[in-house]
Amino acid sequence: MRIAHFTDLHITEKPSNIAWRDLLSKRFLGWVNLSVRRFHVFRDAAVVTRALVRDLEQLKPDHLVSTGDLTGMSLDSEFEKARDALGPLLEHPRVTGIPGNHDVYVKAADNGRVYEQYFGRWTRTDLAPEDFPEAFRPVYPYPLVRFLNEDVVLLFLRDVHARALHDSSGEVRELQLRTLEHLLTEERIAGRQKILALHYGLCRADGSPDGRLHGLRDAAALISVARNAGVSLVIHGHLHGRFVLRASDKFSLTIANPGSVTSKHHDRAYHVITIDQGRIAVEARRYDEASQRFVAWPEAPGTGVVHP
Repeated sequence: MRIAHFTDLHITEKPSNIAWRDLLSKRFLGWVNLSVRRFHVFRDAAVVTRALVRDLEQLKPDHLVSTGDLTGMSLDSEFEKARDALGPLLEHPRVTGIPGNHDVYVKAADNGRVYEQYFGRWTRTDLAPEDFPEAFRPVYPYPLVRFLNEDVVLLFLRDVHARALHDSSGEVRELQLRTLEHLLTEERIAGRQKILALHYGLCRADGSPDGRLHGLRDAAALISVARNAGVSLVIHGHLHGRFVLRASDKFSLTIANPGSVTSKHHDRAYHVITIDQGRIAVEARRYDEASQRFVAWPEAPGTGVVHP
């Protein structure tokens, strides 16, 4: 079983193309950052994304996971460009994706479910509402559940919410957390190897907590639930620098974050996760600018068998 995990494409509109009416919100601060620095970092995002799609089509993994931030400021034009670049994967039945905080950058995008308008077909779950106890149905379809085979299950959380101004933090929130805790004990899930996916990281690369205005506010509670249920691996995005953190005395869970697949300031990589008879191995593939394609990166730090 092979899972390809990519994240944080940040396909971003050119600053001069953004209408002033779209900047009468938190987007104005984003536009300033975009004009000064960020657009340069993600200028080639669509080109790299098309190379990613070609590589995935050749690799043919059993499942594909996207953990959000397809856009820069949740503009319709950015979603359209992201949909165009990811086109061959849109109808792929083995893709599951969740939004990132930049996909719900402002309340209008969050309340209007703009991400779902463009990528709702990726919000797939193998459970029906009646599989949730009545008290947990308000959060349906989350946590998304994908049974990959008789041995492996993927669970996805929605942890992003529109925030004010400089706040880019996330939160699973109590009801979804309790729903996850319940699902992890269900016979169909408890007996399988469990991989948990979300947008925000549970910690930084060194195992230390992320900042309150940038990290997952209820990370400690989620860590406790995941650890107690025997989650084998947590995968996420949001933190653009790639890292793999093995469970140890420093941190109680194994985490694999491929980092932003398009950021010029980072490795521009994605992960291929192989699960075989209970062993989980992580490989990395990195974008080669000269050939405009993704290639194997066998020396990537942290790769190899990560569980058990």
